[in-house]
Formats: sequence, structure tokens, C-alpha cells
Amino acid sequence: MIKELPNCHNNWPGNDFIMAKLIIFFIFFISCSFLRTPETEMKKSIVRKISFWHQFASLPLEKKLLPAMPELIDYITMDNEKEGFPARPVAVSPDRQFMADFVEAINELPDTVRLKMKSKVLAILFVEKLGGSGYTDVVLDEKGQEVSSFIVFDYGILKNVTANSWASWKENSAFSMENNFARLKIAEKKDDNRKNALKFILLHELGHAFSVGEKIHPSWINSPKKDDAPYSFFDLSWFFNQNKKEYQLKNAELLPLLHKIKFYTHSLNDNLKDRIELYEKLSKSDFPSLYGASGYADDFAEAFAIYVFNKILKMPYEVTLISEGRTAKVFKSCFEDKRCPLKEKFIQEYLR
Repeated sequence: MIKELPNCHNNWPGNDFIMAKLIIFFIFFISCSFLRTPETEMKKSIVRKISFWHQFASLPLEKKLLPAMPELIDYITMDNEKEGFPARPVAVSPDRQFMADFVEAINELPDTVRLKMKSKVLAILFVEKLGGSGYTDVVLDEKGQEVSSFIVFDYGILKNVTANSWASWKENSAFSMENNFARLKIAEKKDDNRKNALKFILLHELGHAFSVGEKIHPSWINSPKKDDAPYSFFDLSWFFNQNKKEYQLKNAELLPLLHKIKFYTHSLNDNLKDRIELYEKLSKSDFPSLYGASGYADDFAEAFAIYVFNKILKMPYEVTLISEGRTAKVFKSCFEDKRCPLKEKFIQEYLR
């Protein structure tokens, strides 16, 4: 005999039990969904573990230049989701001439910089659709200490650039109007090529890599907190705001002007007068660039890159602001304008 199944009106004790189990399962499922955010998944990723990178540790430099592996693609995708970038990366193998330019750019860096690369950079990987030109993140040892890094570059963005075209594109990427508002010159006409673009971008990412595990500035992978130990570079221009639980500029005049800036998004919809005012105030600060003033980690990365590029390699760094077809202002390196003597001293001592 087939037993009739009870309907929802049946007074069957099992109904309550089954319903309770379903509710518990539903709550557990929803809780897990909330807990599995991109940030929590990134913290658990194997990409952050030194064991994942051991295979690259003893390889010569040319063997460390590789297409991004699937684990890294997943990791960057999660980071883009966390930061609100729509880009979704894919692995790519750059062409032979691009790689020749990249290796030559590395070989032309100062000896002290290339020496530091050996311990601070485990691999350099290539993708397309990264969401920016380059990307650096930390690698942790077995005890969870930050010890090294990996660097990623967007071949799709960089394969056809020249030094000045790339630099100007990046400088304008924070603004929503007029892509030619700011013209950033990082090479004279004879040197305006892809190799020098790669050299500057690499120096910026190396600035991030070299800060890993050092007391240069707070870690970017941890939530902001007050730290009694001093950060030799960070403390020059930044502080921890106890009330807002965030790191902020000490320069109160720049803070409201920089609040809405987010590079690579073309999100700042303002007028030319406000933009010029922003650079006017920036030219009276100790920040190396607009990008450097957008965050404490980029402050050091930009200062490091511009110092090496400008002062050691003798390349220009000059932003020309255009308004109604005319030059409205010229913004130069803080090292040339003598606006950041303490930052210059820090980098000089760091490179000894």
C-alpha cells in the first residue's frame, strides 16, 4: 500500500523537524555566502604563500618572466572585484620583441636596484585586461610574515605604448574630461619608446615590492591600525586617523581635493579650474606626483620610481597642464623642485 504523504496541514511531528533542518541549512548557506567575500578568499589563496613560489626562487631572471598561471588569474579577479574594477584578466605570452625590450629595461636599471630584485621579486607575470598597467602583491612565509612579492604587467596596455603616451594616459586616467588635459613627459623625443615606458612602470612596481616586510609604510593587505613602531617613509606625509580608522594625508589642503580621485576609472568629473588648483597645491607639497598623493603605498612607489628615473637615470619628469589649448601650469618632479628633501634623503640611504 502506498502511504499518502502528509500535506502542510497535517499535524505530523516530523514536519517541524524537517523544517528546522531546512532553516538551519538555509542560514548556514547564506552565512557562508556572506563570509566568502573576495577579500576573505584572497587571504586564503595559495598565491600568497611562499610554498607556491618556491619553484621560481632559484631561477635566472629570464625564467621568471611568464604568463600568469590560473591561480594568479583567480586571485587578481578577486582583487578587481574587491576594488570595484570591471576588468577580468586573462593570461598571455608577450611577443619576442616585447620581451627583449622588457629584459633590456631591467638590465639598464642601477645595480643596487637589480640586486634588491633578487630577494624581493619572486616572479614577473603577464596578463591582459588587468585593470591597470602593473600590479604587485605580497608573499607570506610559513609564519605569515611578509617576505617577498610577485609583479604582474598588462601586455595588452603596454605592447604598443611609448614612454610619453603611456605616462600621459595614466595621468589623465583619473579625470572624466579631456584626455589631453595633462601631458606627462618622462622621455625626450629620441628616448620616447616602449622600453623606457616599461622601465618607469617597472620601477614603480619595484617600489611596492621593495617595501614588503620593511618598516617603510604599513602593509596594504591589513586593515588600517595604529602602530607604535615608526614607519620611516610613511610618517613624513601620513598618519593614522583614530576616529575614522584610516590612514590620511597630513596635508589638510590636499585632502578634500584628492578624496574623489581614483586612477584608471576616469571618475573625477570636475572643471579645468579645479584641476589646475589641485596641481597648484600639489606643487607646494612633498608628494612626488598626483598618483603618489593618492595613497601611502603609491607615495613611496612613485617617489622611488621618479627618483631613480629622474635623478639617477637622468630622464625628465614634467607634467604640462593644458587649458584652452595653452599651457596653464608645469608640474615638475619634487626632487627637481627641492620640495621633498626628506623623501630624497630616505631613498638615497635606502639605495646605498
